[in-house]
Amino acid sequence: MSRWASLVLALLFALSLTAGARAQSSVESVFADIDAYWAATFAEAGIGYYSPLVAVVDGVLETGCGPIDPSFGPGAYCALDQTLYFAPNWFGNLDFAAENAAFLLVMSHEWSHHIQVLLGISDISILEPQADCLSGVYLANAEERGLVSPGDLAQALRIVNSAGDVPWLDPGAFPHGPGTLRSIAFMGGQSGGLEGCGLVF
Repeated sequence: MSRWASLVLALLFALSLTAGARAQSSVESVFADIDAYWAATFAEAGIGYYSPLVAVVDGVLETGCGPIDPSFGPGAYCALDQTLYFAPNWFGNLDFAAENAAFLLVMSHEWSHHIQVLLGISDISILEPQADCLSGVYLANAEERGLVSPGDLAQALRIVNSAGDVPWLDPGAFPHGPGTLRSIAFMGGQSGGLEGCGLVF
């Protein structure tokens, strides 16, 4: 478990999808939108950007951070191979009214860790709250573009508030923090943008 210091467990919530073809297209569209948002943000700031790799976890998989399997949760990011891993079997396990917002929340949080790698941010004490904050930045933008509704965004905030560190994991390896602090970080990005997350491009 200690080898996963750079691998971050996603929030234990995901989108419930129906048919296989629909699920595939939905997942791809989510990744494409998150990627396009950050590519445009970096380009506007004159900073080089490249996408993370994305890999499906449907069994035990060797990664740059060590082995991973679907029991880790619906998604995780490994900084050592700059890959976002997601487990499709989680997608139908939980049913939320704001399914799209829940899935966007999980994946935008993990994508935010890739953004931190690109910016050279490695202080473990701020990685998780800042990723929550950057997720808030992205979801606020997604709301502006009509990708999610205000109700979806409110649901995402409730999910963040209920998703603090889980007791069966080493809190030193996955310092997400309590739900209340995660909510504050998320709202900081939602209302304050990148500056609210301590970033000035």
